[in-house]
Amino acid sequence: MPKYSIIVTNNQTKDQPFLLFNDVPRASDNIGQAWTNIYGRNPISSDGGHGTFEVTEENFAVCGSTSEALGNGELVHQLLRGPSLSVPVSTRVAGGYEINCAAWNPDRYTNIYCGYGKYKAGSKMVTPVAVWTAEPSELYKIYPKVIFYISTDDYKVGEIVDVASFGQIATIDFTGKEQTYAYVTKQKDGTYGRVTYEFGLKDPEELNTEKLNGARMIEEKADGKGETKVEEVSVEELS
Repeated sequence: MPKYSIIVTNNQTKDQPFLLFNDVPRASDNIGQAWTNIYGRNPISSDGGHGTFEVTEENFAVCGSTSEALGNGELVHQLLRGPSLSVPVSTRVAGGYEINCAAWNPDRYTNIYCGYGKYKAGSKMVTPVAVWTAEPSELYKIYPKVIFYISTDDYKVGEIVDVASFGQIATIDFTGKEQTYAYVTKQKDGTYGRVTYEFGLKDPEELNTEKLNGARMIEEKADGKGETKVEEVSVEELS
């Protein structure tokens, strides 16, 4: 079952692929640079078309290796052979998780990464949400946020992106909210309207007539900016 649902309306005059990605987690200092990954893509038709992104509650430890150091546009490959990091040990801590990496020879195994992921929409396949360069025998602590971004571009699910590189972006922030449904519209001028939050789904007629400006909802201005590449990964559920 989804934990959060984000309903997007496209009021522009062209069909567009909408993207979902996360804010990077709060993390222990030894993680250094963490990168965010596209983990939802939804083509939405023009002139008032609607699309829904569903975010599940489960989080998974992920790991792998890359041909190059992690960075914007880098493609992360599945770890087919390498250190025992492929099944990292993870434990729940207050507000987050620990990932305990095994020892390995960094001269033999280079560009190893780990991070956390979520189920890809509509499947039991896990896609990375955030990744960072891993070092042997390190203990990492991460505290995922419930802050999400919506934007449009041609990126694929799994690609590493720099949030600041996107032109227009909608910020969906469920922090401290009891509501689990968010609504946002991409307007005719290319900007995003105010994000509104509700406890359940609106019926289609209400969704179309209110234009997502319902007085019953809590309103918040959407703003921000976003860009990264990833493929299949090894996974272990964070528990």
